[in-house]
Amino acid sequence: MKAGISTILFVLALAGCAATNKSAKLVFITPDKVSINLSTNIRQPNEIDLPSGGFSIVAPKIDDDVAIQVCASANRKIIDQIKIGGSIDSHPCFTPGTGMAMRETQPPLYSVPLIIKTGEAHNYYSDDRRRSDKDTTIISVNEVANADETPLGPTYLVVLIDRNKNSTLDDGELWIAKITWK
Repeated sequence: MKAGISTILFVLALAGCAATNKSAKLVFITPDKVSINLSTNIRQPNEIDLPSGGFSIVAPKIDDDVAIQVCASANRKIIDQIKIGGSIDSHPCFTPGTGMAMRETQPPLYSVPLIIKTGEAHNYYSDDRRRSDKDTTIISVNEVANADETPLGPTYLVVLIDRNKNSTLDDGELWIAKITWK
């Protein structure tokens, strides 16, 4: 799916917010071009509706050696277990060996799935599983599925981008959402 002009303009506007972690935004963009900002407030996740058939995750430009890690679970405990200032490895979703590296993707779409697990794993989107331009990094999610192949239900999401590479759960590097799939 090619980006529409409204998506491109929105992404260019988003690019100006990348100066610090505190101001960095993370946005979901639906196929019908609806933009949804994610919350960095770990006590109150955004409650949003997303299509399970695909959407984009858009962030200000991320260094190629920094992964976007997305933990998705039906259980809210993945949010409750966040300890700002703690080690990334201390969160059950992000401990070493729990990353699910999706298959490599090819230009121009770089489409990847989002897999929902029980809270002991995360989707690991390295630079070969996303696309970047001068100002933004984009993950194009082409499908959402439960790892155990059960029907989709409400899902909690924790998105981690360790921009400063200090292996710490820093304020401004985590985005939270509760998603209902359409």
